[in-house]
Amino acid sequence: MGRWGRGRYSGAMMSLTYVMPAKAGKLVSVPVELSLGARQRLRWMDYYERGHTASQTCRYFGISRKTFYQWKNRYDRWHLESLDSRSRRPRRVRRWAVTLVEESRVVALRKEHLRYGKKKLQVLYRQIYRQEISLWKIHR
Repeated sequence: MGRWGRGRYSGAMMSLTYVMPAKAGKLVSVPVELSLGARQRLRWMDYYERGHTASQTCRYFGISRKTFYQWKNRYDRWHLESLDSRSRRPRRVRRWAVTLVEESRVVALRKEHLRYGKKKLQVLYRQIYRQEISLWKIHR
């Protein structure tokens, strides 16, 4: 009976080897055009692909797992610009839908009644011109 007693593997020599994941090869050289944020995210992916878990990676770099997984899903190792931040600007921006006639009328009302707010000017506009106008149009 050996030092460890009789168990399932007693008497048999076991050797543990570490096998690197298939994806964890050498990363592509980093182009100079990458932003600082993209370089940081590349460090996250490199650390993760060297065999660390997502939780270990997040703990090491001090990020949330949700953030890590968002960038991991976006990451393409052959196109490192996928780690650059995208614009947060909306694709469709509200356009100013005020006609020149409405604008000139509102400007005239504002000049005539300097101390009135947009709600009172809306009531005046409705009484004088017999048309509805939104508060947003008067505010703008």
